[in-house]
Amino acid sequence: MNNRTRILLGTCLLVGAIQLPAQVYTQGFEDPGWVPNTYPDWNEYSSTLTRVASGSITAASGGYYAQVGPGLIEGGTDSGAFTRLGGYSSTWPGGFTTSLDIFIDLTDAGVAAGTYGFDLSSAANGQDALHQRDFIFHVGALNDGNVWLGASNNSSFEINSGALTTQIMSSGWYTFQTDFTDVGGILSVDLSVFDSGGSTVFTTTRSSAEDIIATEVGGNRYMWFTYVDTVDGLAIDNAILTAVPEPSTYALLSFAALGLGLVIRRRLRSHKSD
Repeated sequence: MNNRTRILLGTCLLVGAIQLPAQVYTQGFEDPGWVPNTYPDWNEYSSTLTRVASGSITAASGGYYAQVGPGLIEGGTDSGAFTRLGGYSSTWPGGFTTSLDIFIDLTDAGVAAGTYGFDLSSAANGQDALHQRDFIFHVGALNDGNVWLGASNNSSFEINSGALTTQIMSSGWYTFQTDFTDVGGILSVDLSVFDSGGSTVFTTTRSSAEDIIATEVGGNRYMWFTYVDTVDGLAIDNAILTAVPEPSTYALLSFAALGLGLVIRRRLRSHKSD
């Protein structure tokens, strides 16, 4: 391999590497020493949160998951488990994504009773370090004996029948993903649910003209079960926060890498001529 090839290959690898989104936080409950209520990781709040080995439910990945509940965990001052996703951020990173795997169990006795359900919020922080806005998935059993899901910006801390639009057809792991992006200078948030095979089950986009990226919106805040009501408990796995750098950051880093390659090339030429 000649020097020119080495420079080109090294520069391409550097440019490619710096453009990858970075996982800022991940919790898959695999660590045998994991316990709840450790800042800034998962907190039980007024629920219970237990590390569980694969058994009647197989973990979404690895050999362990966590269980919220069982029982009714109401809203207000008695709310479900939450995580600060490694710590709140007041700086807009260029975009970020939160995701959590949740096992929806259609055989839970609460489904037939019309009580099974939960709300999961992923919130944006403000540049003032205060809460900016919630983006909430709603899951609930209706009186038809089926489980439905939807999304909004508010939690009623109980089954939100008016927000439920899409039926869950089978028990299993589902990934609840929230993508925070900059669209024309305004925060735009895609709330999507994928089945274990990666197929899209549900998606919707929410935004407000008040959420101005330049002056208002920071980074992540929490992921929070504002309420949970199950008979058998709610299995969760793979809580992840991924940050996506600004496109301008990509450009600057790419130009820096290419510039470095040119400098090295010129030095090699100079050395050869000497």
